[in-house]
Amino acid sequence: MHDDHTTEAMEQARMEYERKQFQNPEKYTPRPRWQIVFAWALIAIVILGIINLCYLQMTLS
Repeated sequence: MHDDHTTEAMEQARMEYERKQFQNPEKYTPRPRWQIVFAWALIAIVILGIINLCYLQMTLS
């Protein structure tokens, strides 16, 4: 059959989870600089490609 959880058990599990999260917060590790630079370079390439396509459409038509 279906195993239903009581609200008290769910509340207890939630409180225990929150207590563990509060006691052991995860450390924030920033992204490596090369990933950030690579992402900006890819964005620039895409934007320049779109601008180039628009320019070619205007000049060739």
